[in-house]
Amino acid sequence: MAHRRVESEQDIQLSYVIPAYNAEATLDETIKSVLAQTLDEVEVVVVDDGSTDGTRHVAGAMLGPRVRLVSQENWGLAAARNTGLREVAGPRVCFLDADDIVAPTHAEAMLGAIGDADAVACGHALVGPGLEDLGWRVPTLASDTGLSRLSEGNRIPVGAVVLDIARVRDRLGEEVRFDESLPVVEDWDLWLRMALAGARWAIPVDDALFVYRLVPGSLSCDTGLMWRTGLGLIDRHIGEGSARALGRRAWSMQAYARAVAGGEHGLLDEIRSGVDGVGQLEADDLPALVGALRWALARGEVAGPREWGRCMPAWTERVRGVLADEPRAEEIVQQLAFGPHRWRGIIERVGRMLEPGERLIVYGFGRNGREAVRAAVELGLAVAVVDDDPRAIGKVPSIRAEDLEADHLVLVTPEASEGIVARLEAQGVRRIILPDAA
Repeated sequence: MAHRRVESEQDIQLSYVIPAYNAEATLDETIKSVLAQTLDEVEVVVVDDGSTDGTRHVAGAMLGPRVRLVSQENWGLAAARNTGLREVAGPRVCFLDADDIVAPTHAEAMLGAIGDADAVACGHALVGPGLEDLGWRVPTLASDTGLSRLSEGNRIPVGAVVLDIARVRDRLGEEVRFDESLPVVEDWDLWLRMALAGARWAIPVDDALFVYRLVPGSLSCDTGLMWRTGLGLIDRHIGEGSARALGRRAWSMQAYARAVAGGEHGLLDEIRSGVDGVGQLEADDLPALVGALRWALARGEVAGPREWGRCMPAWTERVRGVLADEPRAEEIVQQLAFGPHRWRGIIERVGRMLEPGERLIVYGFGRNGREAVRAAVELGLAVAVVDDDPRAIGKVPSIRAEDLEADHLVLVTPEASEGIVARLEAQGVRRIILPDAA
């Protein structure tokens, strides 16, 4: 596709802000991915955050009509993003880290999707340190942008989001900015503030247009710092009562999983029994904990889904060792080992309950629901999805919850299923299946 020359700053439609600290090894690839966009009306604002290596020289060698460089002292990631935001020429902005990559169609697709919404997100791909394809694609669901999901953690990488600056500013009633007092999770804080202010997100773009680079042995940052800071965010933004308690526990389960994957015994003790500790693990904690644990182990070793079976024996032995004093350790290990093949086995059993020509109804399209639908498609079963947020379903065949009838066979996939089952039973649905009972 031929590019049209950008004549002035008024032509810019999307600005990419790239904070960079000692990023000379990867920054050029990030900038080049932006300059390779099929839409020419984009710019790059690199913020050198007090680097001591050749970061400024890498950026300086690429300066031009669509690449600018701003330098500051080492004030941190949030401050660097804010500096870049003050410099942008476009009405919309995307924040990339200095080792991220965007697909060539990123700008065109995101601007085409955002419409009159405040923000839009896309799916993302996780790749190896040299951009090796791991076969690991993660969609963003519409429900990920809602307050209910955000009260438990952040599933939306900052680089997968495009913001309409003026609309978000009007929504918040103040300038768009990241909280510079936060050492981590500053993007989660912004999404929470937007959700509380009623921000409108466009339907997510299905394609994985944002590429996140994994580094072996890295879980992004200090797990303890992230856990404590996240608890503070939940306390700040989520009102008193059950919502806050559920959010804190869900966030702590994610930190618990990361601590197990990293062998951080001291942090595990704190998460269990400190002032903010979760106490004894309950059976209801295990599905979410095991899912987060598999994710943390895979990220730490840069292993895509096709490698999980090969890695599982070593992972289960590691988990046994770290959780030697945990009463539910063997349950965790068994669920961890069973996970990669779990949904195919469940769907095979549920499929035998279907009448000829009948379709399976999968209730919920989160992580479990997506695995169930994938397994059903692989087995050649007709399937339809119900989700409390219909926008989360995307292009998969769907049915409304209120249209479910008594004889529908409904597989309820969310881990917190009691309320869903009660509603379905009150509606008269008789054939309700839970995964563990299949």
